[in-house]
Amino acid sequence: MPKLISGWDSEGYLSTQKDLLDFHIPTDGKSRGCVVTSCEPTIVGFKETMAAHTKFVDELTKNSRVKIVRSQSDLIDDGRIAVIPRWQHFPAGMTRENVRTMKEAGILFATLSYGGPTPYGGGCYADASLTVEGKRRLVWMAEAGIQPDLSHLGHEMSRSMLRFIEAEHLPLVPVVTHSGCSAVYDHPRNLPDDILWKVSVLGGYVGIPLMSFMLAKPDTDEKGLFVAWNKHVGHAMQMCGGNNVGIGSDSWHFDMTLSEAKEVYDYLMGLLPPGKRPPDVQFPDRPESIILKGGKMFDVIKERSYFDGGLFGGNCLSYLLRSLPA
Repeated sequence: MPKLISGWDSEGYLSTQKDLLDFHIPTDGKSRGCVVTSCEPTIVGFKETMAAHTKFVDELTKNSRVKIVRSQSDLIDDGRIAVIPRWQHFPAGMTRENVRTMKEAGILFATLSYGGPTPYGGGCYADASLTVEGKRRLVWMAEAGIQPDLSHLGHEMSRSMLRFIEAEHLPLVPVVTHSGCSAVYDHPRNLPDDILWKVSVLGGYVGIPLMSFMLAKPDTDEKGLFVAWNKHVGHAMQMCGGNNVGIGSDSWHFDMTLSEAKEVYDYLMGLLPPGKRPPDVQFPDRPESIILKGGKMFDVIKERSYFDGGLFGGNCLSYLLRSLPA
């Protein structure tokens, strides 16, 4: 049996987002695969979003050390970095043909809302149930084989989506690429126990992030942030089972200085309209060691983790094997 890529981050970045095409290769020898947002979630229209995605993928495929994952066969470890493109939002007015085009373009995961209200339902900062339009898009996603990501969704939106998927027997395997546990730290981006449990019941996976504002109070020091991260991991394992939880760092797999990281942070905050910026997000937005040694992120985390085994990519790989097309 061929060796498969085991070092997966369910939400990692190999470029700055400020320049999505300035692509970096991790240096730790372990983080060999990432689910990566291929376009800014603030782009409004489908045509514009698809153009940004296409440009990103076209540039990536020029790099001989990178491959785009489209099916399970692409999970074989051939020494290249594997990238799974993802959209963190669903543009308004999406048609069935648009959703098919997404899949043909290599998008395997998508979120219906990036935090705010949409025609499909509510995000984490404007919660509302899944709408009729949202249900229609979920059916189209199931037809196309695009898996729904609950990260950035509100609690009622997530619950109503999971109920609909279960009630309609949709062939979808939900994922939480990068969210924490509300029971550990109550933040809109984190999810309560009933949602985490239901995701695992439906065969899904939960990636725990390293972004400070989701883990603990804003003034928590680095040691405290890793203590909090371990608490989130442990609680998620209690809710979902130890084989369904992994790293969804929401961080960058390359080294940056603090000033470089601050420049990227300011750029990302500048994308959000006035009044839409989360009030509790501040810089540094993740532990400083993850900024300074992002190229060896898995090594840094492993030194501070209470857990081992599949947490460092194997559990994510198992999820990909049961959710990607053969």
